[in-house]
Amino acid sequence: MLRKIVVPILAISCVFLFFVCSMLYTLRTYEGNYSGFLHIREDRLEKNLFLQNNPELRDSLIAKERGYDGQFFYFMAFDPFLTWNLTKDWQFKRIGIDAPAYRYGRIGYPVLTRIFSLNQPSRFPRTMIYLILASHLLSAFFLFKIAKFYNRNPFWILLYIVVPGFSTSLELALPESISAAFLLGGVVFYLQKRFPLATILFAISILIRETSIIFVLVTACYEVLRNKNWRTGLVLSLSVIPYFFWRCYLTWKLYIPYGLETLFYSPKILATPFSGIIRAISFGDDLGPAEKQCVMIIACFICIMLIFAFIEVFRRPSPFSFSLLAYSLLYISLDYDKVWGHTKSIERTTYEGFLLCILIFLSLPSFRTKDSFSYAKIAVLSFLGLVLIYDLTSASIGNEFKAGLFLLRPFF
Repeated sequence: MLRKIVVPILAISCVFLFFVCSMLYTLRTYEGNYSGFLHIREDRLEKNLFLQNNPELRDSLIAKERGYDGQFFYFMAFDPFLTWNLTKDWQFKRIGIDAPAYRYGRIGYPVLTRIFSLNQPSRFPRTMIYLILASHLLSAFFLFKIAKFYNRNPFWILLYIVVPGFSTSLELALPESISAAFLLGGVVFYLQKRFPLATILFAISILIRETSIIFVLVTACYEVLRNKNWRTGLVLSLSVIPYFFWRCYLTWKLYIPYGLETLFYSPKILATPFSGIIRAISFGDDLGPAEKQCVMIIACFICIMLIFAFIEVFRRPSPFSFSLLAYSLLYISLDYDKVWGHTKSIERTTYEGFLLCILIFLSLPSFRTKDSFSYAKIAVLSFLGLVLIYDLTSASIGNEFKAGLFLLRPFF
């Protein structure tokens, strides 16, 4: 009885402590200033309207020559519901938002930041990082519940740390892991056939990062077309409605500068299949040798996912296999300029695929079962082993990943 309690707690704690240790390693390079994770560009910081009347707060933030997406979530936390009367595109640039129709679509993270910081701007950077760490704890717990549902050893949830996008998003203060936590929570309730609760968590996940819609709609279609369960499919589909209403609200607030573009906004990240990959490998002049190598490896990973997804769809169809197929087809169709031309962008964008590989691994029969599915488990485990090697040697996240493993040693 004691073992059934201690083992899950130990497994979940290891996952959580890995990301805590990785975060502490990066935090040390910023001398304890959490705003370093946000990668705020100097010109956005100097011209920001939110900070004009608070020079003390502005001076406390670390500014960088080159920024990244975490800065936009930080700026959105000041006014997530667009209560300011901003009617011109240039005014949004004054608050640091480069593409409001796109950025404000992912409103869940800024809202959570505002709530858990008690609306104290000085706490925004720290809160953003703590939310990411808390999401890893939740994800580990939900992944344990999934492993338990399939009667798997709790320590298999340690596979969670190999997902490259999670280390990258922590380093950049981005919400992929937060969206994943609610997605995994939805999966738990879906497996338990508690569909209303699954719908709520799926809806939150979509509001944080809209790419969760793919998994939700694929699962809903699976219930309707394969299980002939229209009611379940309809209930799961309802999780998209809050996102639709939020888009309608954004369209109302942004109608003057953008019209109906906000309602049907597309980031234009899709291109001809494999064209982004080919350009990155062959003509990626913006990529250094190490970055190009990382992109090539991730491209190989995605091709393996695509092949494995096709095999699983025919051999053992499930929401996980169909979703992996859908995400893999999306990944090979991503544009070079928007995604494939940036190592960290492609690592973050593909996190659902790696996570689905873990879910498929957990859902396959045990190694003790001597059938063809045992080979599938070995194949997935070998694939995730290759991903682990990539994490340790990657130019993008290698140092942070190794720091998480190294600093975790005293806890064993």
